[in-house]
Amino acid sequence: MRKMGLAALALLALAGCATTKGAGGGLGSKANPVRADMPQGERAYLDRLRCSDGQPPTYARIGSMGVQHSSHVMDGYDVSCASGQPGQAIVYMDMYHSGYVETQPVEGFTIVP
Repeated sequence: MRKMGLAALALLALAGCATTKGAGGGLGSKANPVRADMPQGERAYLDRLRCSDGQPPTYARIGSMGVQHSSHVMDGYDVSCASGQPGQAIVYMDMYHSGYVETQPVEGFTIVP
């Protein structure tokens, strides 16, 4: 039980110190989540991100991260670069934008078409 509590605290800490500055306004932040079309759109966006070494990052969905000002529930993803920068980031995403495809990368990454 204690280990589970520590793991939850660690996730909360990560959410607050992400490359995207969780509370800031950069793309992928809590204030400005990446817009996507359902879970497949979220994954398609993350699949197009590249680390500084040109390699795709790995990612895993953390879970629902609360409600955004638009009343949409946001998803959080732990995004990691094995050898390049930015290392690790928490990316907030809003999957309730039918047909929308984001073309800009979150801070620290590049993106392929």
